[in-house]
Amino acid sequence: MNEEVTYFPKESPQGNLSKWERIVSIAIGTLLVYKAVKSKNKFLGTGGAYALFRGASGHCYLKDGLAWNADLDHRNVNIKKSIEIDLPANNVYEFWKAYRDFPHSLKHLKGVEQFSDQRAIWIVNPLIRWETEIVHDEPNTRIGWKSFGGSIIKQYGNVHFDVLPSKKTKVTVAISYIFPFGKAGKLVAKMIQPFMSATIEKELFRLKKHMENHKLEQV
Repeated sequence: MNEEVTYFPKESPQGNLSKWERIVSIAIGTLLVYKAVKSKNKFLGTGGAYALFRGASGHCYLKDGLAWNADLDHRNVNIKKSIEIDLPANNVYEFWKAYRDFPHSLKHLKGVEQFSDQRAIWIVNPLIRWETEIVHDEPNTRIGWKSFGGSIIKQYGNVHFDVLPSKKTKVTVAISYIFPFGKAGKLVAKMIQPFMSATIEKELFRLKKHMENHKLEQV
């Protein structure tokens, strides 16, 4: 009987990744490391190194902490994070509405081009950007948005501002990214969700520190 010869087993004995997840991880990791070397970008280098490790070992430690539901459409990267900010809800809402100031407090956001009170382009790098439109605006309570226009990866999001005692605010952000390209898109979405989730959590913490420090400067 002829046996199929492959560089990757369908399942790694110690791993939790499929053959195709490992192949895609190595391909993306190689590309990210190449771009990191050319641009001297440590962020890309770290992501590329992890993707290469993920593909070579067949194991994703971040995935261990996630419960993957087979009924979900993995073209969607669904992320929900919360943080408490030591400011009243109206102040946090007003800061969020002035999103042109976000590049000063968010590490991975390079710029925002605002067309109107409802529409803007969010620029991560020359290749990654989103055109967004505010579709729900409830002052001091909630802001909802969605991508439009030529955005290849579609995005939908909401941020809620919940009043807490002592004039604090609980900020809850829920974002979904919808990937194209069928099965390949599902695979990419499944692979990067842990990374995107960790990145958004860190960016929320930076936003919190920026707003609270700005409050202290005004006292």
